[in-house]
Amino acid sequence: MGTILEQVGSRAVIQGNDGILIVDGDSCITCGLCEPECPEHAIYMEEGGVQVGPYWTNKFNEFNLVVQMCTGCGECVGACPVNALTSGSEPGGGSGGTYVPGSGSSSGSPGGPSNAAPSSIHNNVPKPCVAAAVEAMKGTGNNALLSGKMAQIISNFATNLSININIQGGTTADGRPGNTMNQSLSADGKYSATIVLNTEGGSFDGASEEYISAVIIHEIIHAYLSYLTLTGANTINNNNHTTLADKYVRPMSNWLRDTYGITDAEATALAWSGLADAPGYINSDSFEYGLLGQTMSKSTLADLYSQFRVGFKGKTGCSF
Repeated sequence: MGTILEQVGSRAVIQGNDGILIVDGDSCITCGLCEPECPEHAIYMEEGGVQVGPYWTNKFNEFNLVVQMCTGCGECVGACPVNALTSGSEPGGGSGGTYVPGSGSSSGSPGGPSNAAPSSIHNNVPKPCVAAAVEAMKGTGNNALLSGKMAQIISNFATNLSININIQGGTTADGRPGNTMNQSLSADGKYSATIVLNTEGGSFDGASEEYISAVIIHEIIHAYLSYLTLTGANTINNNNHTTLADKYVRPMSNWLRDTYGITDAEATALAWSGLADAPGYINSDSFEYGLLGQTMSKSTLADLYSQFRVGFKGKTGCSF
């Protein structure tokens, strides 16, 4: 059951059993993208208005949240294109941080663990350039400027001591840049998984840091979906690239854009890497990116991706 911790004008801070949700009504464009993401059906939109752009800015004239039904899980956060929904700390998780009224942030470790805090993501990659990208990814859990679903997943994985993610180098069985395997949930509720990056198979030779990071967060989402399935939060098949293509391209692209300062088009191209077998990729001739819903062709997307893959674009990652 959710309760309101603080409300000032159109801004509300809601405490649920699973965490804190911060709603900024002034930023909300009432697009309705958050509504289907809520597992508790706590969000509903009042119909009205006309379509303006790809987000149906005026399709709905009122955002409604049933506070008592909100658990603060944060599933709606990644769907919001304008960051009108953000997550605070998680009661009972990490070191028990709490929302500081009026601050718009949280104190304690869940929203921003200190450098001294133990991490549940273990970097055992021997290749220095790839290992550096893993450390950079882990460090975004401390960055208060990054928000959205992807940043939330990384932060939760890095600080939840009931989770053990081992990232290591080697050779993947299928030749893909990364594989997530050995997912398991122990009798005492501890989740573990191994992410193997194809460092010995040439997948990262000459690649930019942005490309390497795109591979890593792709595998982090596989581990996250596996975690949700094994803990009973949902029944998603963690090997199903359809799910990643349909629900996580935007969170991945937003994180890549905000972390590296690249364009929406570049971030979207990187987010689609590894998803060529998804129906959303196979059946599409154009791909949407950015808040205004611009589109690019499949060939443009592939060209942008390739430039990061071979290091023509982006930060220096792995030289040949």
